[in-house]
Amino acid sequence: MQFTRSHLLASIAGFICGHNEAIVQPVLVGLLVDERHLSQRAAGLVSTVEMSGFAVGALACAALARRMSWYGLLAAALLAGALANVLCGLTTSVAALMCLRFVPGFAAGLALSLATAAASRSPTAERSYGIIFACVLVYPVVILRLLPVAIHTWGVTGFFAVVACVQLLALLAMWWLPPPGFASQTRATPPLPTQKGLGPAKLAILAATAFLYAGHTAIWTYEERMGVALGVDSTTVIRFLGAASAFGILGAVIAAIQRERLGQIWPQVISLVISVAATVTIVFSSTYAGYQVSAILIVLAWFYGAPYVNALAARLDPSGSVAAWSGGMFALGLATGPLLAATIVGDGSYSRIGIVAACMYVCCLLLLLPVASTPGFTAAAADSQPRPLARPDQ
Repeated sequence: MQFTRSHLLASIAGFICGHNEAIVQPVLVGLLVDERHLSQRAAGLVSTVEMSGFAVGALACAALARRMSWYGLLAAALLAGALANVLCGLTTSVAALMCLRFVPGFAAGLALSLATAAASRSPTAERSYGIIFACVLVYPVVILRLLPVAIHTWGVTGFFAVVACVQLLALLAMWWLPPPGFASQTRATPPLPTQKGLGPAKLAILAATAFLYAGHTAIWTYEERMGVALGVDSTTVIRFLGAASAFGILGAVIAAIQRERLGQIWPQVISLVISVAATVTIVFSSTYAGYQVSAILIVLAWFYGAPYVNALAARLDPSGSVAAWSGGMFALGLATGPLLAATIVGDGSYSRIGIVAACMYVCCLLLLLPVASTPGFTAAAADSQPRPLARPDQ
């Protein structure tokens, strides 16, 4: 059985469903503050509950996906997630809202983990992941323009109806995922000797992934509020964030073209130093223009550096185990970031969030540099040759 275009489309749907949880968080937080009159801290805690569900779904799938078929659970979870979204649009209880947000988060985490596993089975995984991330990066441009229209027409209910439809569409597409036993048909040639167990290098990559995405989501959760605090209306800020997400495509394209010409160390340094500078700038900026430039640099550095973090995990463990667990750490970071931000934001102390996020990026860099600078990795990068491109279904 070959990896087909249908499998690729199913993987794209799962990635979009998973990333949608993070993408819409600034809009959700803004709505809860403006329409439901929650405090900024309470709105951040609602986001934290949703991201916690996301982390639980992704980590559970990473731990157990090889032992059981998750497709029945996936269908049930996505249906329950869509229903929970609808109920969130109808309830006015903060306690009910917090409980309900866990369900769509869990479903999205499950979908993302299964999609990650499916895409890794492609014989041309690099190209397939490139197509997937391009689609994921185009998606915010669309959804962040659609949501203001839905909110203007139907209010909070319109927001939750749109995100419910995203999970239902993912459910329809993900029936095309390859069967669970399909993974063994794809072979990889490891550039480094396979190591058993979780050694220091593997733990460092997993911890770095959690720090990286905790920093990203700590800023991203309140990014819409930061723009509004500068005197710009929410709709304009949301549309700008959608357009700015397109710069992530540029970052991913640069990484794809550059490949390993700079090795493994310099891309980490470049992306994380830019992330630190842009994160600090955005929270201390007193002008909307400064805010815009910083937001663009954040997403550009984010998607320029992410492929190199994934490449380190893949090179260290060609069995895919570390890559699977890094997906769980990605979800854990998504849950931790909003929680930390909600804890320290108070009534709008965004500077605290920027400083904490910058510290997370520094921790990430300190964890990755020793791994990326080991002789095995640098030799592997020097010896690697570009593979000829093939169609995803070949």
